[in-house]
Amino acid sequence: MEFSKRSSHSNAFLMDLFGVRKVVLFDTLLEMAGVDCTVKTETETKNEKKEESDQKKDEDPLLNSEQQENKDAQTEIKKEEEKIQVNKPKLLELENILAVIAHEIGHQKEKHLYVLLFLILFHAFIFFYLFSILHKSDIFAIIFGFISRNGEKSEYRQAVVTLLGTLNIMFPILTLTSPFLNFFKRQFEFRADQYANKRGQDLSTALVLLSQQNLLDLNTDPIYTLFHLDHPPLADRLQALNFKGDLALVEKRNEAQKIQKEYEEKKEKEKEQEMKIQKAKLLEKLNEKKKK
Repeated sequence: MEFSKRSSHSNAFLMDLFGVRKVVLFDTLLEMAGVDCTVKTETETKNEKKEESDQKKDEDPLLNSEQQENKDAQTEIKKEEEKIQVNKPKLLELENILAVIAHEIGHQKEKHLYVLLFLILFHAFIFFYLFSILHKSDIFAIIFGFISRNGEKSEYRQAVVTLLGTLNIMFPILTLTSPFLNFFKRQFEFRADQYANKRGQDLSTALVLLSQQNLLDLNTDPIYTLFHLDHPPLADRLQALNFKGDLALVEKRNEAQKIQKEYEEKKEKEKEQEMKIQKAKLLEKLNEKKKK
């Protein structure tokens, strides 16, 4: 899944509904394992060619040759910037990706998605049940001022007023039930972790490296976790996996940080050098054309 356009967060999720089962990996996760996800599809290449042809059609004929050359030079610089590619550092191994996939398969084997679907439908049932009861009453019309104390009525739609009132009631109900829902979700994550661990997958290493890359908070407040987090904190997950700490993993994480920093510095330097070279070439071309 091409998620890098929206965020740099690395993750994966499972689709399991009515026989359709897919484990979806973000391209950011695959890039951490050294997989090149920048391959363009046929539609993307066609769209680029179409944009180029449209730009040529939209060229202003009133521009003089010098202005047109400057415009062409700028477009060439932009194209060269897009072509600059530096090999990204490999922060994850294939075993780590397999551990993530095994974790997602664990959700499918434990039927977690169906349980969550049932809980969501249960919330929807509560909402519509309240709506059906309150729809018969004028309480929200009185609260919102559509019916005055004297009994005078303004024009309003009963269904809309009841819907808004029911939504206002549901917000505190959802706030109170969110700890229970998040508790179930966190337990599901623990079970999926155990599923991957029992099948010989080193999920602990993958969790540590992903938390490092995604800049996750390791010291989450317990009350905040209770109400807002649907995934357990990293320390709890590692403890459940009997992870005692690995010096090699710490060294690997430090090495990954070092590689990432070197990669960013190298990318900036190569980009600057390439830009200087391209600008020098374009200036030479412009000077030659002026001399002619």
